[in-house]
Amino acid sequence: MTQESKEYQLANDVILHECSIIGDTGGYVHRLCPYSAKFTLVRSIGPQGVAPSAYVVAFYDWATSTTLKTKTKYRAYWWDRDLREHEEEMAYRYNYDPEKIAAGEREADRYFLITADELKQNAVPFEGGGLSAIFGTAVLPFKYRPQSGVVTKDVSLGGIGGIRLNGSRDNGIALCLGAAFSSITVDSLNTNGEVKESKERAALTLPIGLVVDRDRIQFGVFIGWDMLFDDDSGWRYQGQPWFGVAVGMSVFTQTIDKAKKNN
Repeated sequence: MTQESKEYQLANDVILHECSIIGDTGGYVHRLCPYSAKFTLVRSIGPQGVAPSAYVVAFYDWATSTTLKTKTKYRAYWWDRDLREHEEEMAYRYNYDPEKIAAGEREADRYFLITADELKQNAVPFEGGGLSAIFGTAVLPFKYRPQSGVVTKDVSLGGIGGIRLNGSRDNGIALCLGAAFSSITVDSLNTNGEVKESKERAALTLPIGLVVDRDRIQFGVFIGWDMLFDDDSGWRYQGQPWFGVAVGMSVFTQTIDKAKKNN
C-alpha cells in the first residue's frame, strides 16, 4: 500500500505506542486501539529521501459535538448517558490527556506511533464523510406480503450493493440494490387451489432498500419482487411487491476487509 492518503481507518484491533508529537515514546504507554477507529497522519518518521519507517498519528475525536479541551458542556448525546460516558471515556483515552486539561496546558492532544508495516497490514485509506460504494451479502428471512396481509418464510440470499452516505466512525446509511435467489413455498392457499401439495420452488428476487449501520451492526428495510422460474402454478405473488427487514448483514464490513486484502 503506497502512502497516498493522510486519513486511515483501522481494519483490526491494534496495540500502538502513545508518543509525543515528534514521535518520542519515552514515558508513554501502549494502548489497544479499536477496530474501525479513524486517524490522520501528523508527521512521518525517518530520513528524508527514503520511505518513512513510521508515522505519528492522531485519532479522530470521539466526542463529536464538544471540545473537551475547553470543557464545553457535552451536548451530542445528552439523552443517552451510557453513550455519552463511553464517548467521553474514549476521547480521554485516545484524543486528550485529562490531567493536562485540568492543569490548563495548551497542548493536551494524544499522539500514537504506527510503523509503516503496521499501517500497511492493519489500516485502509479512509475518505471521511461524503459518499462511497459498498457491497456485500444480505439474508432476508421473512417477507410481508400486503396483497394478503401475511408474513411468509420465503428466504432470500444474494448480493447487494449501493451508495453509502458515510457518517462518523463506522456509522452510515446506504441505498442498496441487489439480486438474490429465493426459496418460495407454493401451496394451495397461494395458488388458488392449483397446487394440491406444498412444495418449494426457486425464484429470482430483486430487492431495493435502505441499510443503516452503527458499530458493525446493520439493519435494513427492503421492498422487493419475487419471480418464480417457469411458473405454471398461478402463484398469486408472482411479480408483486413485498416488504422485509434484515439485521446483521455483511455489507459494510466487507468494504474494509476487501480493501485490506488488496493491499
